[in-house]
Amino acid sequence: MKKTTRILALISAFLLSASCFFGCKGTASKPSTTTASDVYDPDAGIDRKKIVAPLVENGRTEYKIVHSANVTETEEYACEELQSLLYQSTGVALPIVSESLVSNKATNKIISVGETELLANAGFDIDREALSTDGFVLKTKGNGLYIYGNNQRGTLYGVYDFLEKIVGVKFITSDCTYVPELSKIDLPTMNVTEVPYFPYRGMWTYQANQKTEISQTWYARSRNNNEFAVREEKYGGGIEWAKQMDPVHSTLSYVPNTEYYVTEEQKAENAHMYCIKNGNVLDICFTDGMTEDGKIDESMEVSAIKVALESFKNFALAEPEAKYFSFGFMDTTESCTCADCVKSNQKYTITGTYIRFANLLMEEFNKWKAERMPDREVYLMIFAYMNRMKAPLVFNEETEKYEVREGAALHEDIYVRITPWWANHYYALTDPNQTQTWAHTVLEEWSYVTDNVMAWTYAAAFGNCHWYYPVRQKYVDQIKEFGAVNTEYMFVQLVGWEPSWQTYMDEYVLSKLLWNPNRDVNQLTAEFCYYYFGDEADDEVMQFVTFFDEYYRVAEETSNRKFFFQQLTGYTYHKLEYLEYGLEVLDTAKEQVNASTSYSEAEKQTLAKRLDLVRLTPLYMRMYNGNQYFQDNKTKRQESVNAFFDLCYELGIAYYGENRSIYSLFETYGYQEK
Repeated sequence: MKKTTRILALISAFLLSASCFFGCKGTASKPSTTTASDVYDPDAGIDRKKIVAPLVENGRTEYKIVHSANVTETEEYACEELQSLLYQSTGVALPIVSESLVSNKATNKIISVGETELLANAGFDIDREALSTDGFVLKTKGNGLYIYGNNQRGTLYGVYDFLEKIVGVKFITSDCTYVPELSKIDLPTMNVTEVPYFPYRGMWTYQANQKTEISQTWYARSRNNNEFAVREEKYGGGIEWAKQMDPVHSTLSYVPNTEYYVTEEQKAENAHMYCIKNGNVLDICFTDGMTEDGKIDESMEVSAIKVALESFKNFALAEPEAKYFSFGFMDTTESCTCADCVKSNQKYTITGTYIRFANLLMEEFNKWKAERMPDREVYLMIFAYMNRMKAPLVFNEETEKYEVREGAALHEDIYVRITPWWANHYYALTDPNQTQTWAHTVLEEWSYVTDNVMAWTYAAAFGNCHWYYPVRQKYVDQIKEFGAVNTEYMFVQLVGWEPSWQTYMDEYVLSKLLWNPNRDVNQLTAEFCYYYFGDEADDEVMQFVTFFDEYYRVAEETSNRKFFFQQLTGYTYHKLEYLEYGLEVLDTAKEQVNASTSYSEAEKQTLAKRLDLVRLTPLYMRMYNGNQYFQDNKTKRQESVNAFFDLCYELGIAYYGENRSIYSLFETYGYQEK
């Protein structure tokens, strides 16, 4: 028997103490608005009572994995993944063959992967347009199973979907894939269609940032795709995102100061092209080389717009398959203070000035493209970020509606990537509890400007990444808000500089939600804990997670408080006994792992290390407020400091936040090295 009976009692006791601690000022939780049609059904399109045939039974199979005679690299890899994982599960290797070696009979026991003649002859009515980007179908007919994606990635994702739903494979992290040991797998009748909620989905994380095969394989298996991850052809390729420039803050890739602002002579001649402060180039000047009516000033031999245009052309020539080209301003709130920029910002807003430059760049590029590559699709991507978050609108008193400022309308071939960095990441943008009121209307306001929307959002506490921060429970609303404005690409930034247990957990949950936001967050969290921490420790880790999830929820509701992250770090909001309870639960989990007879020594070491990553969280939170917790006990305070840093050393953890070194905290907290 597992240990789940303890959870309800512990949580009930916690809720009682939390209610007393925060008082009774809040109101009851809002009732769920989920309808039956919103509920995710993993068996949709699968009739498990109607079996086509045994796929594997008693160490044997009559099935073959079949690809087309003109198999692509992705289809070949999809076949290999299917064969490999089925073999790991059953010990039976299904042969992989070309369809040229298979007769076209309904009685054939085959798994057709990708665009085959067998699929065409099966007579399925597949709405390829409805599959959109990355969508796929799993269909049975006769004795055959047909896996087809609308693109190469879709076919690979279809294979993974089959392995998850029918075989029970779980792709948890790059170093944790669960494959069940089965003696028999039945092939049920299937008519499955899966279409991702967003055409493009991705996360900035430690796993995604690693350029290793194991990390890229996991990223493909989790059905994510972004411009940062290496996307080899076997994984279905990457999104059609240009790689010649920085994928995010790229304006200085178009007008490179490393080329035009190096020598003293260049600095004297070309300073007009840049936003410069204290001798440092921060960005380009977004009016340089433009006339007042938004055209190129041909009287200038060298200008920011002319240099940017030539760079854009060269980028397009260098990457003939690229579709999206980033033109994101640099990561600064500074803007050019030249007379033209000041005047333009006053007339069009700082966002409008940025848009006007991008518009002209796109217009002139399209003139050139019409002659050189008329049938090619090319789009620019700009950022709505920091001081360019607000759309360039004016309110018409007569119509009582917002309108785009004259001269600041966005070109139809430009996407805006809404990036609400200054919003409260704990809440969705339109949530009534969102502390940044400007965020409530940002999506609506940009809808007046464009239908071409992408998103870059956040789901981590970047200044204190070891702090417990339960954004999983809140993120469904954020996803659905962006889905409601037809966001083409949803990207979530998590902790990306080193391993983090919370990021691994959030990454697993979010990878499912970005595909379908109607998934059950609690179920996905429990699933992650079970497979990542093992069946001797998962209940304890889930207790830890549930305890602090409930803490945040109750603290928020009973205090009637709109929480921002900084408000949650104070010791008054985290009683020492809560943190000690968390450590006790995790210590129990580690003891159970070490005492287990079902794990090898290597497995015990792996699971113990994963549990230690979790222990960093309450250890950090305890140390952070140690001066308050241990006012009268310096020895206890020192022990808490040493416990955190010692474990960081042991695990190789070097940061406590983005660009914030653990070592920089030694003096702050008085770490006594061993």
